[in-house]
Amino acid sequence: MSMHTLQRLALPLILAGSVLSGFQSNALAASIADVGNVPAVWKEQQIRFYFVTPGATHSCNAIQAKLRALLTDLGAADGLSVNVKSCTDGIRKAALNVRSGGRQDDFMLDGATTPLVTITIRSLVPETPETIAALQADRGTAELRALVRQEGGLDPAYASAVAGEWKQVRLSDRTRYLDASDCDLLQQVRAQVFAKMAVRVVKDSGTCQRRSVSLRLGAPNLHVEALVPVRRDTTTNTTG
Repeated sequence: MSMHTLQRLALPLILAGSVLSGFQSNALAASIADVGNVPAVWKEQQIRFYFVTPGATHSCNAIQAKLRALLTDLGAADGLSVNVKSCTDGIRKAALNVRSGGRQDDFMLDGATTPLVTITIRSLVPETPETIAALQADRGTAELRALVRQEGGLDPAYASAVAGEWKQVRLSDRTRYLDASDCDLLQQVRAQVFAKMAVRVVKDSGTCQRRSVSLRLGAPNLHVEALVPVRRDTTTNTTG
């Protein structure tokens, strides 16, 4: 058999192999693209806890603002509600004004040592048989909530699966809404909230250490992953 004949017979096999290789590559790329997708469902819940920090007094307004920013970063949907109560609003304290030569000045303190935090949040959780069963069992309550809010009925997509992905979030004193004094805040949110949301701790390299009842040194540095809706690339190519 001549060399020319061999080349002519081999050409279709080479082309078929190229097509198969290209198909496998595209399938692998599609598979890789879907690896990060996590079947998830929206879950609304109310979380309540006492924010306890021995020997420290916190501004309830500051706690509320920081929690709202933090939970939004962790995937909370619109409608997030954060209420902080049991504050000692309006308690009058006396402070020594050094600049005025030692005159006692009064100021109002918006703070509490054990404020009650109530969070109403809607966020993604992994879709599991247990999660779906719990949502179906809560359907009546969800319908009542929608009626009270005058939302025109329960969302038709209630308990329906959506595509989620794990978002990496770093929580430290460099985070725009946190500072080095927020060790206690992060530790209590980690204990009281993370387990009820789909938030998992990847690394904790903070240097928070309590030296006394009222003094904590160091700074928080917590790396977490939160389940959030898949971010679709809506960029349109307008170059032709």
